[in-house]
Amino acid sequence: MQKTASLNELIAIALVFLFSQEAHAYSRIITLAPVISEWTAEILGPESSKTKIVGVSEYSNYPLQLKSIQTIGAYPKLNIEKIASFKPDLVLASSEYNRPEQLEQLKRLKINLQVLPKENFFEMTKWIRALASILQSPEAGESLALEWEKKIESLRKHHSVKKKTLFLEIQHEPLVTVGGASFLNDAFSVVGFQNVFEPLAEGYPKVSKESVLKEKPQAIFILDLTGNPADFEAAKKDWERYGFHPKLISGDDFARCSFLLLKGLEQL
Repeated sequence: MQKTASLNELIAIALVFLFSQEAHAYSRIITLAPVISEWTAEILGPESSKTKIVGVSEYSNYPLQLKSIQTIGAYPKLNIEKIASFKPDLVLASSEYNRPEQLEQLKRLKINLQVLPKENFFEMTKWIRALASILQSPEAGESLALEWEKKIESLRKHHSVKKKTLFLEIQHEPLVTVGGASFLNDAFSVVGFQNVFEPLAEGYPKVSKESVLKEKPQAIFILDLTGNPADFEAAKKDWERYGFHPKLISGDDFARCSFLLLKGLEQL
């Protein structure tokens, strides 16, 4: 006859399982793109993110606790030697922002590398859950995914169905905008804007000033990526020659597909 496990034996088995799970939890994490840094900190929470994240890419400045963590270079060009010197047990990278050759270097060093796909505004819940699964925090991921869905629905309800045509400027010289493949294209569509360059397949294509004038956008937003007021004033003055009145929007709020982006959309 098969012996039935006693209550004490079951408790002991459960404790062994819990401790083994904790033993495998990552404690030295490096994030290679600001959007990954931000979501990793959101999933781990304020206290755990301060102790478990040991390195971040430049411009990983939100949540605030990330500002005290050492940087390992800008995400297009990382310091591989510095990353290796931190002896990470998990490195989180982006298939969109990080260079393939640098990711190959990390793989050759036998570093535990997990590469996340490009963010899709309307499918961010899958992205969040995937990251949370890697971090062994599925409950936190589920909570954040549901919060994301709730905020998107709230944005939809507070904006009319009728679209206002929009030109989004990422860079003035040469002129770079947002195409249909960017999360920003979808984000602005939720709050009543129709990107005039949505038909372009690229995420951030170069366009001519003549093509913008031809589209006659009803609004122009200029993304502040430099933090230099003189850059915006020069671009603004240029567009005002053609009768436009561009508005500056924060790079911190709109440069990443995160809760900061939703906050920025709410304030438009």
